[in-house]
Amino acid sequence: MLLGKVREKLIEIIGQVAQERGFKLGKSLVYPNGVYLELGLDPRVAPHCALSSIRSRTSGVLRSHFPELKKMPSLWTRDYEVYNYSLGDEAVERLRRWLGERKRRYERILLKDW
Repeated sequence: MLLGKVREKLIEIIGQVAQERGFKLGKSLVYPNGVYLELGLDPRVAPHCALSSIRSRTSGVLRSHFPELKKMPSLWTRDYEVYNYSLGDEAVERLRRWLGERKRRYERILLKDW
């Protein structure tokens, strides 16, 4: 799903939202089935609020640019992990495994619904 031009546009939109909202954007990894972002936030900003602004903007813009995404019930899940430090290679590997587990779980759900 997050491949090619969709991936490029997603990265562009995330950068725009981060700049507009004053988030410091660190390392970002975009996988075909998930996204890892390092965000530096003001302590008064809740992580779920930051993610909500990114998710809502990216969902709307991506669906308007790529009509095939409108067929999906949702682009984002409510799942997220919060860490209060930068992740090393070991933690990024754990994240990859976590995303793989989520992908299998949501594929089963989507196949049931479709």
